[in-house]
Amino acid sequence: MAAADAEPLPPLASMEVLIDDPDATAAAADAGADAGAADARGGDGLAALDGSGEGYLNTDTQLAPEPEPPQDEWVKFLNVDDILKRKTVQNPYITACKLLGVVPVARFTECMATASEIRLKSYGLGPKGAQAIAFVLEGNNTLTSLDLSDNLIESGGAFIGRSLQINHALVSLDLANNRLGLQAGTELAEMLGFNSCLRSLNLS
Repeated sequence: MAAADAEPLPPLASMEVLIDDPDATAAAADAGADAGAADARGGDGLAALDGSGEGYLNTDTQLAPEPEPPQDEWVKFLNVDDILKRKTVQNPYITACKLLGVVPVARFTECMATASEIRLKSYGLGPKGAQAIAFVLEGNNTLTSLDLSDNLIESGGAFIGRSLQINHALVSLDLANNRLGLQAGTELAEMLGFNSCLRSLNLS
């Protein structure tokens, strides 16, 4: 075919450029997107990085905050403080020990609600430890035998005596070797006038 008969080439702007290289394709797409965004802004929101005017920074663009990851329902409504609070309220012995500043006796904690007999001989309870146990005895109706001998209860025996004015389940109580003293002895003696269930009381 003669050169005069050849069809004219289309304008460069209307030609479709095919690029086989994927990286080059992506780069070209990014460049086109950046150019479109610049046209849409019309030059607004640009500030020179330095006096040369060579580099520009879009000061109006703000990064959107990342969305928080979804939480499972049990995590959303889990409140550790509430759980501990409910546990304390449900266990009067733990509550009493916390108020008095003493360490709870694990054996008494585990058995007080269901056991009919508890032996705490030589556990080093002291006056405040006995006071915490007395707090529980006021509302306990399952325990029938309690051994608190050799615990240096001393004045704490007075609280035991007062609690037994209310308790009507305990049948046997051993308070031997506790240096109870006058105050504790007085409260225990007065308790006998109110408590008709206690059958055995060791104060030796």
